[in-house]
Amino acid sequence: MARSRNIKPSFFMNEDIVELSCEARLLFIGLWTLADREGRLENRPKKIKMSLFPADDINVSEQLSNISKYGFIELYNIDGIDIIQIVNFVKHQTPHGLEKDSELPDQDGLYTVYDRNPKNKTIVGKPHLLNKDQLAEFYNKSLISIDTNGVKTHQEQITDTESEQLKQDNNSYETVSISDQNALIPESFNLIPESINKNICPSNDEPVPEQANQNFKNEIQEIFEFWKTTFGKNDRTKLDNKRKSKILTRLREGYSVEEIKNGVMGCSKSDHHVQGQFTDIELICRDAVHLDRFIGYSQQIRFIPKTPEPERIDLSKYKVVEDRVW
Repeated sequence: MARSRNIKPSFFMNEDIVELSCEARLLFIGLWTLADREGRLENRPKKIKMSLFPADDINVSEQLSNISKYGFIELYNIDGIDIIQIVNFVKHQTPHGLEKDSELPDQDGLYTVYDRNPKNKTIVGKPHLLNKDQLAEFYNKSLISIDTNGVKTHQEQITDTESEQLKQDNNSYETVSISDQNALIPESFNLIPESINKNICPSNDEPVPEQANQNFKNEIQEIFEFWKTTFGKNDRTKLDNKRKSKILTRLREGYSVEEIKNGVMGCSKSDHHVQGQFTDIELICRDAVHLDRFIGYSQQIRFIPKTPEPERIDLSKYKVVEDRVW
């Protein structure tokens, strides 16, 4: 089942990506939408073609081979299943917390699974790598009963871990609403950090910037103050956890302070949002799709039509008859 993934414009300016044909580039983008939360999907060229190019004559097998030569994907076989692994997928995308665990193993035959919050089923903590014969035990594990020493159940330990993470981050993590539990296709709105000088698939010795654990306290405050000034908010407008959470999430996705400020400016140029009072920073930073749209607005020049000057009448064209103009 295809899912929404987002790729920033710098993707198309990558020095290795541009060496691929247009067909290969479009195929690579399509693979992101077909891959699971670990960036894996079955290597079934005919099925991939029907999903991505139903009306085009494209040799998917050949293009997959071309993409793999540049190190963007890895092709391997485990237990008789041909698998495609998008390299560094988990570094560039943060799938929705409700998205199910991958059903495909990595190149070592290990499966990536997660603990889940018992209340909203979102993932908690770091992933576990298990062999195939350990999966059933993991998913069917029984809860640990509370003994006389006050040992908590496994699920309670998970809940406590999540709560502690929220406290450490000053309650700024974006929580999942109850309505999201009913989402049929959980989508990722987290983008590849934009930098035209960064390789999509860095080498092993190339450091990858880690922003996932940064709090961006000063940056959040700067953006909030800029938003208040732009829309003339008074001192009673507070930086609550909802606003802080949205800004933090966008910063962790790789958006710069200036980009988010541009989004604020873009919102201020939208008559629809200004007149409807849809200008809260929480809305502007609601997700990457909204923020990108507002950034686009900031680059538009508002057209203000000129008031036409009154037409001047040339009286020389008329004759005066008995002091009347005809």
